[in-house]
Amino acid sequence: MRHHFWNSVASSSMLKERFGRNQIAIADIGCSSGQLLRSIAERNANAQLVGFDVEQPFLEIGKERAKKAGLQIDFQLVGYGGEGLAGEFDVVI
Repeated sequence: MRHHFWNSVASSSMLKERFGRNQIAIADIGCSSGQLLRSIAERNANAQLVGFDVEQPFLEIGKERAKKAGLQIDFQLVGYGGEGLAGEFDVVI
């Protein structure tokens, strides 16, 4: 459900209308391998996307898939208590 909802909401026109600009910052907390972020990146070339997760192997898979697709997504490891979460974002998923 989460993925379907954000796929429908995260169109570039909707985000531009909501925020009044093309470039927005989106964080995905618990991104796993970044499937949702890749989907958003395909629709929003100017978005700054950061995925956070506690599992390094999933982040590595996400990095590899994003690179292969030519997408700019930053993947960051965080602790179970949220250690390492940093940044300012327009949208947090």
